[in-house]
Order: sequence, then structure tokens, then C-alpha cells
Amino acid sequence: AFRRCLQLDPEQHWAAWLLATALHRMPGSDPEEVERLCRLAVAWQRRHQRDPGRASYLLAVTLQELGRSDEARVVAREYLSSVGEDAEPAVMKLLLEIADG
Repeated sequence: AFRRCLQLDPEQHWAAWLLATALHRMPGSDPEEVERLCRLAVAWQRRHQRDPGRASYLLAVTLQELGRSDEARVVAREYLSSVGEDAEPAVMKLLLEIADG
């Protein structure tokens, strides 16, 4: 259903976030697709002044799973360098752990 939403409206990045979340939990899913969807979600959230913490975290975890830990640290550090007042402390803690490597 989320893929269908994205076909109908490719700019509907909320569907990208929901699809990324669902796929990440599914055995055999394509982590590169999850990465792409997370990047869309993070960009949309930043553009609309929403906290991209959860999407940034899922992106960083996915990058780690792909063996790209340096990129995961960059994602975490970018998020932490621009934290807003609506940031979730638990997500910040998880991203800090990734940023510190």
C-alpha cells in the first residue's frame, strides 16, 4: 500500500518513511531500498521543519548493516548538529552512540 502511495504521489515522503520502517523489519528486504526511502523521509522532514530523528536513526542503522559505518556516523553527526527543540532524547542518545562509533 505504501508503494502504491508513492506511485500515485512520488513527493509523499510520509509513505516513504512508513515503507522504510516496514521493510526494515521484514526478513529479506533490500537494505538499499530502505536507505533510499529513509533519505527521502529525512529530506522531507527537514524541508517541512519536522524532527528527522527517527528517520535519521533508521538510516544510520541501515548504513551500519550495509557495512558503511563511516556514513552512518556522518548521518548521526549531521542530525546531532542541528537538533531542534522537538528532538526525542532517546533517539538523540542512540544517534550519539552511532556518532561516537
